[in-house]
Amino acid sequence: DRQGGGWRPPRGLSSGGVLWTRLGALPPQVVVPRSWLRALALVLGGELPRTLLLRLSHRESAVCVGVDEFVEDASIAAAGGGGSFDGGALAAALVPRWVLTSLGVAAGEEALVSVVALPRATWVRLQPHTDAFAASLGRDADPRQLLTQLINRFVAVSVGDTIQLAIDGQRHALDVTALRGTPGERCGLPGTMLDVGAALRSLDAKPWACGVCTLINPPGRASCSACSTRRPEDAAAGGGGGGG
Repeated sequence: DRQGGGWRPPRGLSSGGVLWTRLGALPPQVVVPRSWLRALALVLGGELPRTLLLRLSHRESAVCVGVDEFVEDASIAAAGGGGSFDGGALAAALVPRWVLTSLGVAAGEEALVSVVALPRATWVRLQPHTDAFAASLGRDADPRQLLTQLINRFVAVSVGDTIQLAIDGQRHALDVTALRGTPGERCGLPGTMLDVGAALRSLDAKPWACGVCTLINPPGRASCSACSTRRPEDAAAGGGGGGG
């Protein structure tokens, strides 16, 4: 938040300077001091990456995050997020509370921050959990563009991840079922092209008959409600298998 030309910590920031709460703030992003730029340039040989991706780790858990904003160091210190150690100044990142919780970071504990580089995904397939997602998407004039904008707000995903996208205030859960280029590996998403699969096809699809139990299923359903067999075209595209 900016008031009177100055910077104020986002609403929900604790006095400790490391807990940042913004309801439904997805994807994970952090706020860091400008001095990081100088320090990173030294570490990386004077050249900064075009896209800055950070890895937060704590014990056996880790998550990739982006940078929401660089702010003046004095603002971080005023929020209680600065400190020092024998080697010199210690920078602090303001991290969303839910990210710290997912990492298992307890009060008073620290997470390791490192700069990482991930392969960029060129294509991703998403499978919505419910038919409501396709209905919400279909109300937009350009569903594909809207979905691309939503997914590109995420820093990185892996096959098997479940992400949440918000459309008109309603949150929808979607599974990441495939990534092109590096299947099963974690990939960066900016600039990714989407194959929305069942999400878009269900906008103008017709009821379909299950090839196993012959039950007639509604257009938006990706798998049979009786036996969980996937819709024929989805099974052909994704290599078969059951689904919900």
